[in-house]
Amino acid sequence: MNRQTAAIAVLNFGFCFFLSISARAEPVIKTEKKPWGTDYTLVSSDSTGDVTLVSIRPERVKYASVMANMYSDDEYAVAVRAWDLRDEMIQENGELKVVVPGGRAGAKASVIEGPRETIAERLAAAGRAHGAAMNDHGGPLAMSSRGTRLSYMFAEVTSESCEDYIELARRGGQGIIHFHGWWASLGHYPVNTNYFPGGFADLTSSAAKVHAAGLKVGMHTLSGCIDFKDPCLATEAVRDLQSIATYTLAEDLAPDAAELTVRERPDGRHDRVMTYSGNGNVLRIGDELVQYDDFTVEPPYRFKGLKRRWLGSRGGAHKAGDAACYLRQRYLSFYPRPGTKLADSVADSIARTLNACEADQVYFDGSEGMGTRYNIDWMRDRMFRGIGRSVFVEASCNNAHNWYFHSRLFAWDYPSWNLNAFNDLHVRRNSAARKGDLLMPQMGWWAPLGGRKHARAHLREEIEYCAGKTAALDASFAIAGVEEAFGPPSWRALEHLTILGWYENLRTGRAFSEDALARLAVPGDEYRLRPGTDGKWRLRRVYRTARRITGAGRWSVRSDAERPAALRVEALYDADETQNSVLLLPKGAGREKRWSYPYLNAKDRGAFVFDVNGDGSGRTLVLRVKSPREFTSAISEHRVKIDFTGRRRITFLARERDAAPDQPLNLRYAVYRNKLNLDHISEVSVRWDGDPDAPLPEIGDIRAVPVVKAQLKRPVIALGAQTFEVPFELNSGEFAELEDGMWTRYSDQGEPLARTEGAHMKISAGDNVFEWRSPRRAEVALTAFGEETEALKPGAGMPEYMFAAPLRYAPSRGFDSPVRLAVASGERRQTRLEILGAVDRPTVTIGGVTATFPVTMRAGERLLCRDGRNWLLRDEKRRTLATGALTRPLPVLSASADASVTGASPSSSDVRVLFSSRLMPAEPRR
Repeated sequence: MNRQTAAIAVLNFGFCFFLSISARAEPVIKTEKKPWGTDYTLVSSDSTGDVTLVSIRPERVKYASVMANMYSDDEYAVAVRAWDLRDEMIQENGELKVVVPGGRAGAKASVIEGPRETIAERLAAAGRAHGAAMNDHGGPLAMSSRGTRLSYMFAEVTSESCEDYIELARRGGQGIIHFHGWWASLGHYPVNTNYFPGGFADLTSSAAKVHAAGLKVGMHTLSGCIDFKDPCLATEAVRDLQSIATYTLAEDLAPDAAELTVRERPDGRHDRVMTYSGNGNVLRIGDELVQYDDFTVEPPYRFKGLKRRWLGSRGGAHKAGDAACYLRQRYLSFYPRPGTKLADSVADSIARTLNACEADQVYFDGSEGMGTRYNIDWMRDRMFRGIGRSVFVEASCNNAHNWYFHSRLFAWDYPSWNLNAFNDLHVRRNSAARKGDLLMPQMGWWAPLGGRKHARAHLREEIEYCAGKTAALDASFAIAGVEEAFGPPSWRALEHLTILGWYENLRTGRAFSEDALARLAVPGDEYRLRPGTDGKWRLRRVYRTARRITGAGRWSVRSDAERPAALRVEALYDADETQNSVLLLPKGAGREKRWSYPYLNAKDRGAFVFDVNGDGSGRTLVLRVKSPREFTSAISEHRVKIDFTGRRRITFLARERDAAPDQPLNLRYAVYRNKLNLDHISEVSVRWDGDPDAPLPEIGDIRAVPVVKAQLKRPVIALGAQTFEVPFELNSGEFAELEDGMWTRYSDQGEPLARTEGAHMKISAGDNVFEWRSPRRAEVALTAFGEETEALKPGAGMPEYMFAAPLRYAPSRGFDSPVRLAVASGERRQTRLEILGAVDRPTVTIGGVTATFPVTMRAGERLLCRDGRNWLLRDEKRRTLATGALTRPLPVLSASADASVTGASPSSSDVRVLFSSRLMPAEPRR
């Protein structure tokens, strides 16, 4: 067969491909027709370079899959697969290729093609025939696995908290509890005895409890990561660690020398610091690990500030000519070389624990730390084969060689800014996962975070927006940051988890109507899902606008109809210009400045201030501040509309980042998630949005100054002739909400602090003019409510467990309202509850039926009644203080009902109550 010649075929539905051989002479190719397509074997080749064994170029492509290495449209699909990890599966310039490095004889590839409805079956048959690492929940079988639709909860499970995590997972609609932190160190994964005092036995016992509750067990791992606590680093096993550059000692190195000299110029990937996201600063010489803090790139090439025998490694003298290897580091871990005893022992350690726990899921995190495509694929393949059975598989890398056992795609980390735009970006990325990759989309990981120094708290409408879009996509979801191990979850976490659970339980039960899913799928459209008094679940359209204000001001909001509305006012932080500032960009110095090591240090300064001479153009000016890769790449952008003339002071805060929704996909974490490292600023720029090269207005020095807390003292908002005074003094980060005629004050962590009566708000059809009457900085958000629609299919089945929103009972703070327990027509539900806090003789009223618990609870204590009759009281350390059984059990409801709590001493009561219900069998007919 000559170079660039092939059997040419035109496939049905417009697919056309060709086979090409890139070699110096005529390689010998064996072809075999198979039920799935055609197999190709490179019998021999005299090439020492790479040989392109197969290359196809479809005429029409609607879906492109990197993992399946497949192009397809809605009718037909064609995939090209290699069967040896050494061979490359490539998509390039509209082609699918298999490239054989070095023209290795015996290399095999397959072209697998056919109608879309048969392509998964054909791919599965080809994989089995060629010995792929097959998984009943992965690759071509992922879509037919019921379990890949399940969501999961990241959980720092301990022996004592396991049952509480089971309850949390049920509340959030997660079918899998994903054990995290179960290891004492990465690498060989000894069990964390702080979590499981009995070691391996306690870990496996906890996994068994999860299974007994009808849930599945997931376990987190980091693919090949060997952290600095692993004892193997003090042995000769360090010789099996990966390196990314190797040097030759130019001189003898004494046992305690503080510098070393090498013959070669240091590689450009060297860092001077050890950071989580950096390349590190460790060399290996023999069995010794040597850390440095500086190096030179001009002769003589020296590494300085050495720390010898680092991490207890073996040390000693080294001779000129010995190799000094720059070790691969990421996530404060080293990595083994594929095929070594160390790599095998790491994989086997993971498999041993997962198999003992009968784990149903594994996450191979940190995969990219292995460095090269081959290294990543080898480690993941070895770990999966070591497990030796089918499990749900996710990973932080999505390479083609691992597709046959991979289950779900694109589980991104949570954002910190502009959560809805990040979610829309995620939906767009995931929408083609089923068609393109034949895998389930994954919309996690999400964390209901409170206010932090660098970002505001996540809001309930943000988790609801994400939950609604996830339901519309029918994707799985992962929730993180809702912890039970070392104390009860925060109010915010429970509230967000409950909302998520409403959507997830109905999604996994396929209860949503097609109309509801179509509504939820529209980008930007927001809804609330709530049960009505009749137990029917409905979606209510929500229209939301927000405005950040500095000082008094006016603005208008247009509505197409009169609507009931709600208001949120958040007190923002301010800039302190009286303290020492750091100059970021001087006046007249151009629109951009960059720094390399050492970086600009603006430590303890989180506000950016400058003057602008406005031109009234209405264009948007953008300030961008960046921190570098080794200090967790971050891009903090801030926007101001220049709709004014004359000089004006502009104040931006890093915690109020304006994350634009049109950012490139590869920058998503830098823009939406990563905290700006103010100690290490690498770039500052200012430009016009959409026209970065246009001349700028006159801009003064741009300086970084400290951030200070401020206070909003009962601010007033006018809406036409009406005025609404916030009845609280709000500290920075706190917010107040007016809804249904009640004002509620929340901490910066989302904890409800106080409640009092207020006015009902409505907006009119047309323009509604708002006026802010305060000199302080704030964000004002308006929510208008629209029509309601039925959310569920007629006769849709409801989940076994249903959970009400958290209730707070603290009369002295204004909290004493009931909560609604939803019961669908024809159901019978056993009520359940959990009470946390201080209350004397708590009395529960559910649907008119009361029950009193004969205990006096103190702050931090928890009362559980999860079967409707038997209860126990625990202290903060989960020690049982009292047990008992109700004379009359909590009621079984056949219709929706209100539930509330009272105490014998209302003025001293302060508890939160979690009501729930469990579906009971229907009563037998008589």
